Amino acid sequence: MEDRSILPQLLSEPCLAENHPKADRAVMLKQIESGELASIDFDARVFVYGHNRNHLTFYEQDLPALASSFKNKPFLRDHDAMNLSSRDGIILSSALDGASIMQKNQLTTRQGMTDYIESRIDRFSISWEYEDIHCSICRSSWFACSHVRGRKYKAGPNSQELPCELIFT
Repeated sequence: MEDRSILPQLLSEPCLAENHPKADRAVMLKQIESGELASIDFDARVFVYGHNRNHLTFYEQDLPALASSFKNKPFLRDHDAMNLSSRDGIILSSALDGASIMQKNQLTTRQGMTDYIESRIDRFSISWEYEDIHCSICRSSWFACSHVRGRKYKAGPNSQELPCELIFT
């Protein structure tokens, strides 16, 4: 049986649009260390709607509200929101762009900026609060059904093999 006490999180491959080119890494690292460079802004695709390797998703109609809910939240290096050392900056803006959640992030810590310049910030994970989790196979609350996330079941109008996905509400 699958552990149903999972933490909601999705991992997304990077799509960066850099406001600060990393062409001269040494100069930027010196600017970070001296305090001359106080922040680095960058754009990132943090979620793409559709099937994913985590088998976690949302109802399409909930995506605009979900996307905008990240604005002004901390940019975290991990999901430990209660630990101040996990915070590397702030999410300046977050919006749905087609099927993607796009964010403008601002790194403000020396570690976060250094990690970015040294290409260690190269994938993203989002987390969120939810009311319930629905099963994509039976459409009931996943906490009350027997389907296992990622396992394929005959479902849909043509009884095709579909993976069980968790739909967060």
